[in-house]
Parts: sequence; C-alpha cells; structure tokens
Amino acid sequence: MRARGERGVTLIELFVVMALASLVTLGLIAFYFNSQSMWVDGSTQTIAQRDGTLLLQAMAPVVHAADHVDVLNAGDPLHQGFVAFQNGNEIGRFQWQPDELVHQGIGDQDKGPVVPTHVLQFSVSVEADTLLQIPTLILESAQGRQIPMTVSYAMHGGTH
Repeated sequence: MRARGERGVTLIELFVVMALASLVTLGLIAFYFNSQSMWVDGSTQTIAQRDGTLLLQAMAPVVHAADHVDVLNAGDPLHQGFVAFQNGNEIGRFQWQPDELVHQGIGDQDKGPVVPTHVLQFSVSVEADTLLQIPTLILESAQGRQIPMTVSYAMHGGTH
C-alpha cells in the first residue's frame, strides 16, 4: 500500500506489466517463427516448381525432333522414361532412376540428373505415334510437399 503523496510503482504493478510484456513478446516471437517457416516452405516449393519446369523444357526439343518414342519401364507406371528416335537413330532419353532423379542421356551415356529435385512419380505414354504425354510428374520439395505437373508434346520428326 502507498501512503498519501508517495510516488512510484508497487511490486504487484511491476509484476503485472512484466507479465503482459512477456506475453506480447512471446506472441511476436511465435509470429516470427511461423512466418519464417511459411517463407521457407513457399521458397522450397517454388524451387521444386522451377526445377519441374526446367525438366519439362529440357525434354521439349528432344521430343519435338523425334519421329518415334519408346516408353521405358512400361511395367512400372510410376517410374518410367522414354527414348526418342529420329529416322531410326536415338536422339535422347529421359529416365527415372533409383536416386529419385530423372536422368538425361543418349545410348549408354548417362549425362546425369537434369535437375536436383527428387521426382516421386514419372509416367509416360504415347498416343497415335505423334503425341508424347507425361500425365504424371510429381516432384518433392525439400520440405516434403508434392508438386504435380503434366504436359503433352507433339513429335514433329525434325519438321516444325
């Protein structure tokens, strides 16, 4: 209790202010860490989407130049690939490998993975010998999010 005319803060008032300030500080810290986590998740998802686009862009000129495509690993619908041919000669291949990456190559030569992002599923189909479809391409971000993509390419056989 205060006597009349005394100035200052009691210990209880000081404790209440400190408790409220602590709650506000904890709330701000929780908000910061949540925002940081969301930013990292969004960034890794963006990187995986970019890598998926780069992978599909790497396939495009090979498929467009092809007049025939053979599907690889036809018995495993989740982990396939394809070999592209022009006039009976192989011009390139893309294939899912056990390291969960899609590798590019030609013949027995493996040039390595096209992008560093893991590919969980890679399905390929050929329609009417002129259209290569990739109905399922699922990449996995560094945070474990699955990014699905799909594309269709026309085979021009070197003519556009």
